[in-house]
Amino acid sequence: DLDEAIKYFNKAIELDPAMPGPYENVGYIYYNMGNFDEAIKYQKRYVELLPRPQGYFCLGASYANIGDFESALISVAKLRSLDRNDLADQLNRNIADRKKARAK
Repeated sequence: DLDEAIKYFNKAIELDPAMPGPYENVGYIYYNMGNFDEAIKYQKRYVELLPRPQGYFCLGASYANIGDFESALISVAKLRSLDRNDLADQLNRNIADRKKARAK
């Protein structure tokens, strides 16, 4: 049950707010549920605590899904600064797809 998982991860955050893992997990759950605004809240905190490429990729994808392409492109820049051009290129394609979908 995803709601139950979110509850337990939030309890872990309560116990140790500096632990990045629960933020990543809750962000991932919300992303897969299509709740991108909630995903962004957790993903932002995750990359603050642990600036890993996959975190920036997921954050950028969430921004793209809500139509905040400017913020999504900031994640692309972060990926390039981390020498992850492969993920940056993939995220750029994701952003372009979202823009096309919104234009229809």
